[in-house]
Amino acid sequence: MLRYWTFDDRTQLVLYADVGGLLHTDLGSAVVPAALALAGAGLSGDQAQCIRGATSSVKDLVLGADDDAGLLVVRFDEGAFQPGPCLTAAKATPKTLEGAREAYVLNGSIVAHVPGMLLLGPEEYVVRALKPRSTPASWPSSVSLGPDEYAAWHLHAGAGIEGKGSLLASSTRFRVAMEGDLPEVLAENVEREWQARKSESAKAPLPAEQAALLQKLVESIDVKRSGGHLTAAFDLQEPPVDQARDLGAAASIAIVAVRRYMSDAKSAEARVVVGQIAKDTAAWYESEDPAHPKARKRLVSFPPVPKAVPRGVKYQSTLEDWKPWAPLKFSMESPQYYQYEVRAAKDGGSEDIFARGDLDGDGKASEFKLHVAIDRKKGVLVIGPSLEERDSEE
Repeated sequence: MLRYWTFDDRTQLVLYADVGGLLHTDLGSAVVPAALALAGAGLSGDQAQCIRGATSSVKDLVLGADDDAGLLVVRFDEGAFQPGPCLTAAKATPKTLEGAREAYVLNGSIVAHVPGMLLLGPEEYVVRALKPRSTPASWPSSVSLGPDEYAAWHLHAGAGIEGKGSLLASSTRFRVAMEGDLPEVLAENVEREWQARKSESAKAPLPAEQAALLQKLVESIDVKRSGGHLTAAFDLQEPPVDQARDLGAAASIAIVAVRRYMSDAKSAEARVVVGQIAKDTAAWYESEDPAHPKARKRLVSFPPVPKAVPRGVKYQSTLEDWKPWAPLKFSMESPQYYQYEVRAAKDGGSEDIFARGDLDGDGKASEFKLHVAIDRKKGVLVIGPSLEERDSEE
C-alpha cells in the first residue's frame, strides 16, 4: 500500500485500519450482518450483493488527507470481488487513467483499480499516486497496530492541535483511545463540555432501562486533562454480543460528539488568532516611540483578510494581504478558516478584533469579537476579559 502513498509529515490526517481482521473478530461477526441488513433495506439486490462482496473481500485500508483533500487506498481480495460491475451499477463513468487497470468517475471523485487495490480521491491525488516513484514512502509510526488493535490514526490539524488514537477489539474488551495536544483554552472547553454532558446524562428523563444503559456508556468514558494535553477513552469490558448492543446505542451519541469536536477544532483557530492579534496590539501600543508617546497614541483599524468570509474552505493568504497590518508585525502563513479584521473607534481609544467564518459553507457566518481599550492613566492597553462568540459552530 505504501506504493501509492504520496503524503509527507505535514499531512493533517493519517489512518490505517485492518478492516478484514476486525470483521472476522467475534464483534465483527455480530455487527456486520445486522449492519448489512439495515443498509440493504434501501438498496437494490445488485447493490446489496456488491456491498456484501466488498465487505467480505476487503483486507485493509489507509487514508491520508492534507489541507485540500484526501486519498483512500483499499486493499482487497481480487479472487473474491471484482469492483468494475459494481461501479458500473452505481452509475460510475469509465475513464482512461495511466497506471490503472480501470478507472471511473463517481460523484466527482476518481476510483482507480490496480491489482488488489482501489484508490479513491480527487483526480490530481489519484494521478500522483499512480506515478512510478524511486524513493520509498513511509507514514507515521503512530499508526502501527499493537495486539488486538485494528485501527490507528494520527491527526495534525494546525493551530496547536495534534493527536493520535487507536481501536482495540477482543473477546473481552472494546476500546477506542485518543490523546492529543490542543490550545489550552480548547482543552478546557472539551473538559468542561464533557463534565456538563456527564451531569446532564445523570438527570436525563428516560425509562429505567434506557437510563441504566446511558449511565453505563457514560461511565465507560474517561476524559483527563493536563494543561493542553487531553486523553480520552471509551472502554467496554464485556463479551462481544454485549459490545455490539452497547456500540449501537453509543453510535448516535458519538456522531453528535464528533461533529461538535470537529467544529471546535476548527474554531480553535479563531480563538487563538484573535488572542494573538490582541497581544501584538498591546506590544505595539506599549513599545517606545518618541514620535508617538503613549499619551497621544491612537488605535487604528486594519482591513479584513481575506476580503470575503471563507465559506467551508481554507483561504491561503499572501504577504500582500497583510501589508496594511505591518505596524502590528502580524501575518498568517498557514491557510485560515476565518476572516480577521480590526475596527478602531473614531477617537482611537478602543478597538474590536473580529474573526468571522462559515465552516459549513451555508452562508451563515460565525463571529468572534474581542474588545481592547486604552487605559490612559496607566498607559497600558487593556484586553477584554472574554471573547464574545456568536454562532460559533457555523
